[in-house]
Amino acid sequence: MEIENMTFYWDMISKVFWFLTNFATAGIYAWFLKPFLPGKRQACAVGFSYFISMFLLKVIPLEMWGIVAYSMGCGVIFISMYLVDKKNMRQKIFLAILSLLFQWIAHGAGQPVYSGLLYALGRNSHIRLEIFTILYSVIELLYFLLRCALTFGMVKIVNIVYRDKREELSCYELVLMLLPVSLSVAVYYLKAYFCSVYEGDLGISVWHNHEMFTYLDMLFAILSYGVILAVLVFYQKIKKTQQEERENAVLAGQMADMRNHICQVEKMYEDIRSIRHDMGNHIMILENLYRKSQWGEAEQYAKRLTDAMGESFFHVKSKNPVTDVILEEIWKRAFEMGIDFRCDFFFGRDIPVDAFDMSVILNNGLGNALEGTNGEHPFISVFSSRKNNVFLIEIQNSFHGKLLWDENGEVPLSTKKQGEGHGYGLGNIKKIAGKYHGDIAVKSEEGRFILTVMLLLA
Repeated sequence: MEIENMTFYWDMISKVFWFLTNFATAGIYAWFLKPFLPGKRQACAVGFSYFISMFLLKVIPLEMWGIVAYSMGCGVIFISMYLVDKKNMRQKIFLAILSLLFQWIAHGAGQPVYSGLLYALGRNSHIRLEIFTILYSVIELLYFLLRCALTFGMVKIVNIVYRDKREELSCYELVLMLLPVSLSVAVYYLKAYFCSVYEGDLGISVWHNHEMFTYLDMLFAILSYGVILAVLVFYQKIKKTQQEERENAVLAGQMADMRNHICQVEKMYEDIRSIRHDMGNHIMILENLYRKSQWGEAEQYAKRLTDAMGESFFHVKSKNPVTDVILEEIWKRAFEMGIDFRCDFFFGRDIPVDAFDMSVILNNGLGNALEGTNGEHPFISVFSSRKNNVFLIEIQNSFHGKLLWDENGEVPLSTKKQGEGHGYGLGNIKKIAGKYHGDIAVKSEEGRFILTVMLLLA
């Protein structure tokens, strides 16, 4: 077989593995970006857009550096993500740059292995061309598998470290995360420029003339990935501190609500004692009015007395003064908002659950229900039941819309910014349920949102 024909086959083998590498990379990127986007379909669309852009840049006869082509692919990733989901644009900028670095790092880390194998093959030029072609194909296959493994490994580790995938990225945080990452990007551009100038001046690739340059490139790739992980770990620590501060603020607010509830219970009991104290006088006045046949005055007095007693007692009764106050507040707010509030909740002394824990469940669950209720006939219902050592609480509200779920698909994401003190309701309920070795279940069906809380009683 002539050398001209073999050169054609070698070129075809190189193009096939280039195609496979970019196709696999697009699939890995789609898997990487899926938790940051609304769903699998949107992530696949981004991966497909990246592959098509790289394919077109390959087949269109344009003279450009490879680093420029991959930078354009980075831009395509950002634009595609923004088109399928316009939320959290700053995070998408960071993810697009990360995708670009993954490509370069995988290439830099795998290049010494690839170059070494090609060098060893070139030293055996005496072997038959057919065998040489087969060995060249094996080397390309090994390099393809190595790059895919490196890219997938880097993406998987970043996915594990980057936990707050739906957290809104602020401008300050974006700048903080991009500064060290941008340094790696800048060095890669400088390296590409140096290699181009070196080859233009001397007519030989720096990789062939200085073997150590390949290993320095690998070392820089490893350090660049270390910088990425360090940035993400630092970012997560910042977010964890912020989350703890917000949770403490929410807890402080709930304790203040609890104190307010206790004050209202004390006021209620004070009103009851006052009514009981004056009840003898009220009865005596009514008897005198009836004895004197002053029916109109007696009726008006009885009505005023009924109204006064009505103001001192709750419309909702749950067998516990603390939960009575909470349910009464929810009833009043629902009435003002034109929401039908249905209550079949009982929390007697035989339920060994701390009143503060129960107030957290009701305040958060019913508060979310008030905010999320919609539709032509809005309603909220709360129900409780006990069977043996299992205590169930079910909160429903009318809901017509689409929920966004967290990465595990267990809890819907809040539509409000957590920086405003929202977004922890279901999380707090889940913590309380875990305290009693229970759990929560959330579902949306037939125009209603249903939250079920299960507590195991000792």
